[in-house]
This record gives sequence, structure tokens and C-alpha cells, in this order.
Amino acid sequence: MMRIFSVITCSILFAAFLLSCSSPVYNNSDTKFSHDASFNDRDVTSSEAWLNNDAGQSPNADYPDAEVLVKIITPSGSGYADSMGDTISLAGVVFGRVKSMYLVTPDHHKQDIKGAPYWQSDAVHLSPGDNVIEVHAQGEHQQAVDRIVVTYNPNIRFDGPPRLMPPALFVGEKVRMHATIRAPASSLIDRSMIRLELCDRHGKPVQDMGRMQDDGKAQVSGDEIQGDNVYTLQFNDTCKTPGIRYYRVAVDVKAFGGQAAYTAYSVPVPVECVNHLTTATCRSHQALLTSARKAYTDARASGLSPDRAKAAAYSVLSKGAHVAEHGDPASPLGIWVRFDDGVLGALRLPEQGIRGSAGGTPDNHASVVSALGLGRRVLSNRVLVWSPVNNELSEAGYQDEGRDLADMVKNKQCPAFDLDGPWTNKAAKLDRLRNFAEYGVIALIAHGDALFKGLSDKAMSEYGWFHHGSQEAIWSGQQVDCDRLLGKTTECTGDFQCPVGSKCLITSVTIEGKGNRLTTHKHGVCFDATQVDLMRGRLAMGADAYVVLPQFIAHYGQGGHALSLVYLGACRSMYNGSMAAACMASGAQSVVGYNGLVTDQFAGETGRAMFKSLLQSGDRVGVAASQGTYDPLFHSRLMLFGSHWLDLTAYSILNANFEEPGLLGWKREGDARVISRLGKTGPVEGKHMAIISTGLGFTTDSGGITQRFCLPPGTTRIRFFWKFYSEEFKEFCGSPFQDTFHVTLSSPLAGERDLVSVDIDSLCPQGIVPCKQSGGSSGSSTCKACTHCGSYWGDGRDHLQKSDVGFDKGGVWNTPWQMTTMDLSGSHFSSQTRPIPVTLKFMAGDTGDSIYDTAILIDSIQVE
Repeated sequence: MMRIFSVITCSILFAAFLLSCSSPVYNNSDTKFSHDASFNDRDVTSSEAWLNNDAGQSPNADYPDAEVLVKIITPSGSGYADSMGDTISLAGVVFGRVKSMYLVTPDHHKQDIKGAPYWQSDAVHLSPGDNVIEVHAQGEHQQAVDRIVVTYNPNIRFDGPPRLMPPALFVGEKVRMHATIRAPASSLIDRSMIRLELCDRHGKPVQDMGRMQDDGKAQVSGDEIQGDNVYTLQFNDTCKTPGIRYYRVAVDVKAFGGQAAYTAYSVPVPVECVNHLTTATCRSHQALLTSARKAYTDARASGLSPDRAKAAAYSVLSKGAHVAEHGDPASPLGIWVRFDDGVLGALRLPEQGIRGSAGGTPDNHASVVSALGLGRRVLSNRVLVWSPVNNELSEAGYQDEGRDLADMVKNKQCPAFDLDGPWTNKAAKLDRLRNFAEYGVIALIAHGDALFKGLSDKAMSEYGWFHHGSQEAIWSGQQVDCDRLLGKTTECTGDFQCPVGSKCLITSVTIEGKGNRLTTHKHGVCFDATQVDLMRGRLAMGADAYVVLPQFIAHYGQGGHALSLVYLGACRSMYNGSMAAACMASGAQSVVGYNGLVTDQFAGETGRAMFKSLLQSGDRVGVAASQGTYDPLFHSRLMLFGSHWLDLTAYSILNANFEEPGLLGWKREGDARVISRLGKTGPVEGKHMAIISTGLGFTTDSGGITQRFCLPPGTTRIRFFWKFYSEEFKEFCGSPFQDTFHVTLSSPLAGERDLVSVDIDSLCPQGIVPCKQSGGSSGSSTCKACTHCGSYWGDGRDHLQKSDVGFDKGGVWNTPWQMTTMDLSGSHFSSQTRPIPVTLKFMAGDTGDSIYDTAILIDSIQVE
């Protein structure tokens, strides 16, 4: 059997997507599959030489040109950005045969843009408030446009956009919403007047939703931690019609340095409003897709050509009662349909000896060599391997290159990777991809195609697609199950109360009881993200499984900074660059893919060789992707887009000061997050620090962060800072209620070593006499000294300080910042000749109760 593949490598993520295409593969048992010598036989020195030639070009650094496409990447790929300066420069990518490009400034002037496929504008002047900037790319017969709204707040910068839960609503249902934002770190703002506002699609406020609080009163205001500079508002919301509601945060800014007082606004954040897809309608759509596929297989069985059989399938679709649009039977691309409720459908038609759809002819688009990009190391050592077609490949006698990647990662000590998966077949679910921005390497092995060419511009605009043309698509392993779609929003306290495929989003808590007999009750709603994605055009419905479109990647990758490498093994994954552009907009550095149809054997051998070059030879992606050979059947080839210098050989600790967004590089569990302040306490260095807890606010699970990395040769010590806060001080000194903080360093070569191991008693004042019995009740006449208290300090002094923050149930005391230094010289954790693989873990623990909370700040990890 043969598989039609295309490969895309996205720089924020290193993903392997092996997808089959929907074009005809003609059986040819005499075809010989071969290509140049493997990477193991390649002269690495000579490869580096051509990478460093004067032209700075790789013979394989082409970019797609099937359609004209332009995408703004910086300052943001989401369509919204903010600035505290009065000028800004845009940069992005452009694909296709472009004759000219220009930018339309906020004051409607044109500015010519040069450069392809990477472009950068000159400085654009901004006015206070919202500034709309458009970038136009003009081809011979096509034009592409992308736009961004830049909000200019003089001298003020929000630390990220507001976050709303749930992120989407169903029409006609009243839902409790939870909104948070990190306030600007400026003395110029009035923190008592931070408020959330509903605005129109142009960003103009239409309703004040209320003032936001940073008081830590989770059951009153919804705020989880007092004094962490994260402001919160809870409110009820209802959508009356499908569409998008926009929210933004406003704050009053004082006059300063000749600047008059004004109101600063965050970027707008959309909350999508969609109709429910009923079970009956879902079944109807799926039945029509199944009938169309049967028409195709029956036509092929009767001896008709793939093109004639494809026309038969379209004939069935065109007669569907609820079909609003469908593709052109003469198009060489995949079969698609849009139903009148907005749901998109796609067919992967079976063809004997092919793992993909039939119809059309092989692709052979010309391309233009791009300039060599400048790259860096990835910022996450987490690897995701996702392969919905693993069984198909095995049954056909082909080896899944995703499995090969997983084996290489497992056997690699330095650099040390953290493997997630491989998730194969039906386990390759959509949720795995919704978190892809956390990974530095992503391997997706699946069916693929280019779909929806000819879809109406109106529909594309309603979906919010950044490219109004064909959409490169990937088939997931998640089966369409109409019976599991949520018919209405239901309340929940945990995922166990929600149908499979939906999650419980906690939006409020209540606390009941007295004294030490308090109970926290969580309240939330079951959220069906798959249904929302389907109604918003980020997914298409297949006859069997869901199909991922570029807007899915762009939507869930917003704010990604992992600088990753993504490998997409699929047909037409570099057809027009729509998937690559989505990856780049999500922070990817490199995109590798196939420009047309490819067979199973060629894609498997090519992808496997690339992984060996990267992981075993230590080559940069420009060398690893320099196959320069063509699929012998379809004449398509591997293409690299993005940085040529990205590599996976760096092995030292990542994000040691927590300055990268969202604990990037760290694997989290329970309550773990990044904050900028806690009361008056700021980071030891930089702007951010990590906090883990036994369960603050809505989270009741104890938190921790873990990272695998390698200690460089000659490492002699590791050092970090921590600060311990707890509601259990001081009245629970000597009691069974002992929250803990543990830090361990482990290695398969050296075992495990405790760097920090403290509990409440060890941090209490020495000799304190608690007025609590062992059971925790007050008023005991048998108070005894705490013999273990103060063991950490050892000097008999009380080092605890009354905190300037409070948690939700009691008074808080805290330690000063503590610096822990561990000498590693002379141990198995240190070597002068080779790196040592290690795992560093910070963990909060709760012993005896889950009532009173503990939190630990962590910052400035140094390996010396």
C-alpha cells in the first residue's frame, strides 16, 4: 500500500504530522522507491559549508506558491496587539507568486513592503487608542489581506490580554463568567478603577460589566490570590444570537510628564456565541457524508475512474437537504461541503493501495528559494507524538516515523526530552493538540489534504479565517460521536460529571463550615470545546473522524513562545502555506512539509532520516531537512520554511527565571502558575516568579513543576530562591496538619537528592507552645511544646513574618526569601567531561487536611 503524505515543520513546535492526501494514487507495482544516501552517510562538514555560503540559501528552502497568502506574525499573530510606544513595525510571511505588497497605515496612507517570503515593514506611527493596520499582497489574479489592531497606551503596558472562562457561550443560555487580567506594573494607574467592559467589534465600549478585584476572596469576588496583581470579575452573561462578543479591560491613568490623564485599554478578547449542534442534525450530516463516500466506493467498484467516482460523491452531496455550499467536482483538491448551520464537512475517499482520498492529479508547483533564517534553540524540551494512522501503516507494512522519533527521544540522555505519547489511532485526540504550544517538538502522523477552495468569502469571514482560500487539513483520530455532543450547558464540580469530550471549567467557589471544619465547593460548567470548534470553522466533520484546519492551530497557539520545530507528515501540508502560517503565528520557528502528494515509503524514509540527523547527528534543521530528493511517484519533495538554525542539541535548563510566558519549559501539575507580585513581594530578579500551592482559589490539587535537562560538564552547584507562605502558621505548629515543600534533583546516574525538605513545624519558631490538640480542636489544657519546631533555622529565632496578603480562610505568615545552594562537586551529579541528565522537581504537599492553604514562591534558578 501507499500513503500520501505532506510534511510541515512549525518553529514553535517540532511536530510530525503524517497525513494522507486526498488525490488519486495510481497503482504501480514496478515503482522503485529510493533517495540519496541517508544522513548517517552524509558529510556533516560539507553540509555546514553550504549552509554558511555567501548566498545564505539552502537548495531546499522553498516556500509554497499554490495561492497568494499573507500573514502578520509580529507583534502578534492573533490579530490584536498593544504598544506603549507611538511607533511599531510589523513582520510576517507571504506565500505565492506576489507582484507587490503594501501596508495601509491607521491614517490610510500606503507603505510599500519588500521581501518574500519573510517581510518587515518600516515604522508605523500610532495614535492613542486602537489603530487598524492592513497588509495587502497582490498576485497576478489573487489578492490576500491580513489586518491587526494595535492598541497604543502611552507609558502603560498590560501584562497579557484578559482571560475569560468559559471562552465561548451557547445561544440562549445564562452562564456565570470568570474574567482575569494581570494589571500593568505602573504607579500611574488607579487600581481601584480596573474594570471589564463589553465592547463592539470595533473595540468601542458599550457596557461596564463591573470593577475587578485583587482581594483573594474567592467566594465573593472570584479572585484566587490576594496581591498577585491578577484582577478578577465574576458576572452572568447570555448570548441572544450567534456571533462574537468582545471584552476588554479599562483602567484610568494619571497625568504624568506632560501626558494628560486618559483611559488605557487592553486588547479586546472575543467570546464566541454559537448554536448547539443537536444530535439529530449531527447524525444527518454524518449520514450524508457516509452516503457520499459510499457513492464513491461503488463507482470505483464498477470500474469508473477516480475522477468519475469523485463526481458521483459530489452528486450525492449536492442533493443534501441542508447543504449550503460544496466544492467543485473538477477540482484536484479534496471533497468538502458546508451545511446551512455552518458545520463544515470533509471526505477522505478510500482508494485501493492508497492511504488518502482520490481524484485530481499529482501536484508539481514551482517554488522560489528563500533566504536562510536565523534561529535559536527551542524553549521547551517536551515532545508530543500524535499518530492517528499508526495501525494503518503497520497493517500496510510501513514503519511509523513517529514511533521512530519516540524511540530516539526515549534513548537520548542529553539533551533530555520529556516525551508525551506516542498517542496513536483513536487516542490521537483533539485535546492533545489544544496544548501544543507547551511543546518544543510535535510529531503528528495522519491523513491530510487541501480543502474548501471556492468556499464563499462571506462564510470565510464569519469563521474568522486569516486566509481566504484553500485550507491545509489534518485528520485526527478523534471519532465523530453525535451522541456525546452537549445539548445544553450543565453545571459541574469536576470532569467526572461531564460527558466524554467535554471538560468542567470552574468559575466560582463557596466555602462552608466553621473553624477548622471548612469545606470548599467548586462550581463550574461543562464546556464542549469540540462542538464550539466545529461551529466556528476550526474543525470539519468527517464521515468518521474530525478534521483539523489551520485556524484551530492559530486559535489554540495564541501567545505561544516555545520556538519549536513541527514536522507535518501529510499530503499538501505545504500546498499553500496556510498550516505553516498558523504555526508561525503561534510562535513556531521552522516548518518542514511536502509540497504535494507523497507515498508512505518516501515520507517514512524522509521523516525518519530527518529525525536521525537532528537527534543522533546533532545537525541543525537546515541540514536535517536538506534531502533534496523527490517522491518517485508524485515528484513532490520535502520543504523547509522558517529558521535553518534551529537545533535540539542545547541541553541546559530552560526558563530558569520564569520570564517566558506560562511556565514554558516546565511540566506542571496541580496549582502552579507564574505571577509578577505577591503583595509587596516581587521577584528576586526579572519580572516574574513561579508560585506553587496546596490549592489556592479554584484549584484543590497540590501543585508542582518539573523539568528534565542536563547539567553541563564542570557543573559544581545549583542554587535557587524560595519563600514559604501558609495559613497553618503559627497555630498549627506541632499539629498533624503539616503542609510541605520538597525540592529534589534526580538522575539515572546519581539517584535522588533532597535539595529542600521542609514542613510547617521545621519553619515555625523554636519551642512554640501550640494551643491545639492533635485533632486540631482549640481550647486544650494539654498544650505541649513543639519539639521539632525551628529545626530548619537552628538559631532559636522566630523568622516568620506576618504577611501582607491573605488566602481565603485565615491569616497568613511567611518566611523571608531563602537561598538554597547545593554543592555538586565530587558527586555523580558532576562531571568534567560529559553532561549529566537530571530531573529537577519542586512540589507542594498537604498532610492532614485540605482546609488551610500553603504557597511557595520560586525564582532565580542558577546552575553554575
